[in-house]
Amino acid sequence: MSSNLIPNQRLIKPFYASFDGLRACAFLAVFTWHVSQAMPVHRGWLYWGWSGVDLFFVLSGFLITGILLDTTSKPHFFKNFYSRRALRIFPVFYGFWLLLLLLTPLLHFEWNRYVVATAFYFGNFFYPGYNFGLHASPGYMHYTIFGRHAYLFFDHFWSLCVEEQFYLIWPAVIWFVRSRRALLTICLVGIIATPCLRLTIFHFHPEQLAALGLYCPTYARCDSLFTGAALAIWLRLPGTVSHPALRRNALIVLACSLAALVTLVKLDPNPAPFPLLDNIVATVGFTLIAFAAGSLLVYCLFEHTLLSRLLQWKPLQAIGRLSYGMYVYHEFFFPPLAPFLLVLRRHHLAALYPVIIFVLTLFVAYLSFRFLESPFLRLKRDLAPRPDAIPDPPPVYQPLPDQASAPSLQPITMDVRP
Repeated sequence: MSSNLIPNQRLIKPFYASFDGLRACAFLAVFTWHVSQAMPVHRGWLYWGWSGVDLFFVLSGFLITGILLDTTSKPHFFKNFYSRRALRIFPVFYGFWLLLLLLTPLLHFEWNRYVVATAFYFGNFFYPGYNFGLHASPGYMHYTIFGRHAYLFFDHFWSLCVEEQFYLIWPAVIWFVRSRRALLTICLVGIIATPCLRLTIFHFHPEQLAALGLYCPTYARCDSLFTGAALAIWLRLPGTVSHPALRRNALIVLACSLAALVTLVKLDPNPAPFPLLDNIVATVGFTLIAFAAGSLLVYCLFEHTLLSRLLQWKPLQAIGRLSYGMYVYHEFFFPPLAPFLLVLRRHHLAALYPVIIFVLTLFVAYLSFRFLESPFLRLKRDLAPRPDAIPDPPPVYQPLPDQASAPSLQPITMDVRP
């Protein structure tokens, strides 16, 4: 075997340090998108920040499928998987809903069946109906504070609904199918069928585009999840791969996907005001973005490359390890701080607005991890042990050498693995 040719399985690792950097980039993209909606700025490339969600989907498909494939033959397959997922996801998610429930007698939150649907991870199917004016929103609630009406946004939870539905169904598919080639075929069919479904919906019901009927429902977003899953399955099939060729091909797919997307958008005779509601982007464009994200993921499997080293920059790593909490919490700060933005604009300091929100988000996510998530994550060892579990990633805070003995500077490790 040539020195450049190695088994695909050699690319399988228990932990990819560069993936934390990818998570950070995905969150920062979504954050800039939400900032661009809140501030009167020239958006330009910020219009594309929502595509960070697609990168999250591809990463989830890749990591979750890899874990499922590697544990199929081990005892307590379903119990261990769902227990570990629940311990990772539920404390933050249901801690939020429990807090709202406890505050309802004081703040008078206006609950409805569609908000409850979001709390049970299927509210993403109701965004089109809300945008058509058929019912209340599944993504925000009114409340009263100091006698004034206000509102709380959590419309970004639609993507958490998509991922949780994937976690619910995909383990059963892997368990019953077993054949990795058959699973790969299922993924490839899904990758092809999903944009075809979006095209069909758009052809017969073009009004679904503006209503987010091609963006939020799970059946319209499967191609991103299947792209990540297909890559995880491919790595576990027998065969050999050339490292230089794989890296080169990943870059080619990345460039071609982005070039095709830009070309199609530029040639569109009826472009939308911003890409998310463009008929090209919302039909075939989501698939091209998934291909770009998947090729970026493949390139990051090789952690000695320049890109991987950049993604291992410590600030990015820290953000990536806190990215779940930061994603959940960040949009809560926009409505209450909106009046503060007006004050900043009068003093030509509007640029501080996203900085303040980012710092608050980072701080709250850190506290959440330290005091809410960590106690549950430690239960994984007892409730859902994995013999092949990897050591915790490096701590978010590493004491300086002269501080190592200080009892008040205990670093925390962050078990953010799926």
